[in-house]
Amino acid sequence: MREIAREKDQVGLRAQTIDRLDRAFECGGAEGVGRALATEIGLFARRQGIRRVVIKTFARNESALAFWQRIGFRPRMVQMVADARRLSGGAT
Repeated sequence: MREIAREKDQVGLRAQTIDRLDRAFECGGAEGVGRALATEIGLFARRQGIRRVVIKTFARNESALAFWQRIGFRPRMVQMVADARRLSGGAT
């Protein structure tokens, strides 16, 4: 019975979240939705006792990087990739 009530609460929370996202999009477009999602993630994390939220985006996605930085994210690590053939001098 507790599990059913919990699921009902989660569905209610999801409906409230979707309603807030709809309003955020109407007011602020994609950035409004991004901010609303970040707020929901922050609230969820705090309720769970999580202290830090980590996001990933592509280095060349400058608009996403700028958005995340505007709302408080800061670079912490840099992930770099290289083609194995190039690293090995092109040998097979």
